[in-house]
Amino acid sequence: SKTYSDLVSIMKGHIQPKPSILAQRYIFRQRSQRRDESIAEYVAELKKLTKHCGFTSQSLSENLRDQFVCGLSNDSIRQRLFTEEDIGFERAYKLAISMEAAEANAAIVENRSCCQHSDRFNTFTGIVT
Repeated sequence: SKTYSDLVSIMKGHIQPKPSILAQRYIFRQRSQRRDESIAEYVAELKKLTKHCGFTSQSLSENLRDQFVCGLSNDSIRQRLFTEEDIGFERAYKLAISMEAAEANAAIVENRSCCQHSDRFNTFTGIVT
């Protein structure tokens, strides 16, 4: 005969079966950064996907790093991370975040300098350049 806790456990297993580790790892491996997604958002999603992958603490860090780097949409950031020898997940993440911020700041500066140059009024010709 079964106890109440045994029956609850059996019912939970039937109603909410444990996800397949292989299937969860497949989903994790297929995840890449979307074009409209920041690096921080991408990493948050990767971390959520590892929940049912069954990674140990050591393999979790390595798997996160590998999928993070391989799934980056920005080729220049990925190539820069490839130049690092024996880089861990945290270092790769911090470096990628700083490069993403630097690229965003450079785009702002370029946009401002472009606009500043185009709004100049030439007093000789009377034309806005």
